[in-house]
Amino acid sequence: MTSLAFALVVLTAFADHVSCVVQGHVQRHAFEDDVSFERVDLCPGVRAEGDLNAVVIFGPGAVATVVVPPDSHPRRFQYRWGAPHAYVGDQRLPVARSRLTGAVGK
Repeated sequence: MTSLAFALVVLTAFADHVSCVVQGHVQRHAFEDDVSFERVDLCPGVRAEGDLNAVVIFGPGAVATVVVPPDSHPRRFQYRWGAPHAYVGDQRLPVARSRLTGAVGK
């Protein structure tokens, strides 16, 4: 490994941001509060999961929450880390972001 490649690996490992798109398929039935989320991206540095009525995305120093409207069919989910909106199917949805002060578990 060249010294330039090593430097890029080190800088990426300690970067305070993530530059990627979280993608998957999301479903929330009208009669249920739980959201099922099947992730299909390889976005490193973030963890995403379905929760009560939302997809919750944990990244370095922040959490992003996207409330998913009910629909009986699975829909495509897409969120670029740091963006103010996510997309569920053709719908553009607001993202609630909050800063973390401690380490993210799991």
